[in-house]
Amino acid sequence: MPRLTANMQAAEARHIMEDGVAKAHIQSATPKTGKPPSKAVYLDLTWKIDDYPGHPEYTGREIRFDQVMYGGISAAGNPINTDRFGRLVEYSGTPWECCECHNGMESREFLMGTGDTGNGKPKGKRFCPDCQAHMNIDFDNDVMLGRVCMIAIGHEGDEPKVFNTVKDYGPIVP
Repeated sequence: MPRLTANMQAAEARHIMEDGVAKAHIQSATPKTGKPPSKAVYLDLTWKIDDYPGHPEYTGREIRFDQVMYGGISAAGNPINTDRFGRLVEYSGTPWECCECHNGMESREFLMGTGDTGNGKPKGKRFCPDCQAHMNIDFDNDVMLGRVCMIAIGHEGDEPKVFNTVKDYGPIVP
């Protein structure tokens, strides 16, 4: 068996960050497919912390545990809930194009349904602001790289295997 060499100069002991909200950018966005019987499709995201108020020691740290579903069917045969993906696209300013009217490939807000008393669209659902079709978009995951938004950081797992995760996304606020 060949002998291997490992350079440990960049090794850093795992340190769990406190739960909170940080400004971060997308470092990688890799498309993946769920394991059968699920037919979910998702992005495996890596984030890099740009600013974590009150914790300058977290600047530059990575969070690698963020999977956001953008389509497909669950193991139970139900459509995957893509609301979290909609928030990611909107808050990160990722360009998108409507699959119905083909307008776009630009960054813009979705039309949000407000229910019967508002715009008549189902409450909490996202629609194309141009043709008002349900959110069905084309996007380029490579264009997501470097996009910035606020992320809610949490943690999962049990000792000794606790790790940080991204719980949700939010807009950049001045």
